[in-house]
Amino acid sequence: GAVESNLGIVIAGLIIFLLIVFLVNAFFTAGAIGMARGATENGRTSLSDMWIAGKTRCTSLFAAQILVGLLMLAGFVVLSIPFVSTAMSGITTGNLAIGPIAIWVALIIIYGLLISLALVLMPYALVIDDLRPVNAIKTGINFFRSNKMDVFLVWLIIAAISMAVGSVNTIFSGSETAYVVWEALSAIISLVVIAPLSTIWWARFYMTRTRKMTEPEDEEVKYL
Repeated sequence: GAVESNLGIVIAGLIIFLLIVFLVNAFFTAGAIGMARGATENGRTSLSDMWIAGKTRCTSLFAAQILVGLLMLAGFVVLSIPFVSTAMSGITTGNLAIGPIAIWVALIIIYGLLISLALVLMPYALVIDDLRPVNAIKTGINFFRSNKMDVFLVWLIIAAISMAVGSVNTIFSGSETAYVVWEALSAIISLVVIAPLSTIWWARFYMTRTRKMTEPEDEEVKYL
């Protein structure tokens, strides 16, 4: 009827909207990596670097992100299969077992973190090396396998900085005005400082380890 027809239109519209959002995000992500590559190679960059990288690599990055999303989804489904019967049985009897559910949630979280870590440099491989989506995914995984600890350390540092900025709002929890002001300020810091800094770190790290730039001899932490 009319309800089903309208529901179909709403779902189709939502899917199209999300695809556009993801495509725009891929454009700006590719553009930011292109700027980071320019800054790393030449010591300077410009908006033209962002435009060129975004325009030429956004569709490939978009396709790669879709493939990664499907990979994540497939993993979640496979990990969920052993727990479906237990969950259904618990719902039917009203006696939901906490243990198996906790194990399932833990496995999902661990899998998500592992995939995120293994593919954190996939966009950089795709843009910097001008790779196709599947090759970029393979290159990202191989890079992670060769640099597990260093990738984890850079990821941990960036995550710790983001969490530190986000946790400051607890200091202002007693004042609603100060809390709102800091929320806006922390969003600006994340967008203007942390995001560009992390992009440059990852680009420099990838380019150094793949010998696309000379690794500095005097820096204690060479990938920062």
